[in-house]
Amino acid sequence: MILPSQLETEFQSRLGYYFDDPLLLRQALTHGSEARLPNYQRLEHLGDAVLGLAVSWWLYESNPEYTPGQLTVSRAHYVCEKALAQLARKWQLQYVLRCSPDADAIGVRESDHVLSDVVEAVIGALFLDTYSVRRVQQIVIPWLK
Repeated sequence: MILPSQLETEFQSRLGYYFDDPLLLRQALTHGSEARLPNYQRLEHLGDAVLGLAVSWWLYESNPEYTPGQLTVSRAHYVCEKALAQLARKWQLQYVLRCSPDADAIGVRESDHVLSDVVEAVIGALFLDTYSVRRVQQIVIPWLK
């Protein structure tokens, strides 16, 4: 059984959700430069889709007067790289991200691109841990507001 590290436990506390499968979280927080460990890229792919659905569903339910164009513009605001990098910093992911010393030296922990990818990976991990888009909404949407 793999136990979460102190930093992973602190992150889960900030997030307001404790993973049943800590390996999902660990993978979501591992940069590709850590070649010996499974990294976040596959979870990022899934998380991108889950986030798009979760935000679209939330906007659809909470804004019945919005046209499809307004829904699209609003969703783009919440799922863009800048918004997700801001969320990563609220979650303090730059301190929890596992990466090689070389990647750390070139600043991957502060890269908006990397941080937004890790947010999507965490969302993918949340989905696999809960199998519920609604639960992902309950956890993530308050942070996006």
